[in-house]
Amino acid sequence: MNFNYTLQTSLALVVVMSAPGLLHAAAPVVSNVRSAQRAGTQLVDVDYDLADADSATLTVSMAVSTNGGASYT
Repeated sequence: MNFNYTLQTSLALVVVMSAPGLLHAAAPVVSNVRSAQRAGTQLVDVDYDLADADSATLTVSMAVSTNGGASYT
C-alpha cells in the first residue's frame, strides 16, 4: 500500500480500557495525533499522546481507511 496520500488517508485510533469493572470511569483521552510517511518507504509513523486517569494499562489498535472513512482495514 502506498501512503504518499497520507493527508487523504483517515486514521482511527481505538483505545480499549483493559481494566474490567470500570464502566463508569472517564474515557481515555487521545490527543496530538500526527502521522508522517518515512521518506522512500511505505512506512508511516503515527505518534499520539494517551492519558487515562483510571488505568495505566490500555490496549491501542489502529485502522486505516484509503477511501475517506467508508471502510477501514
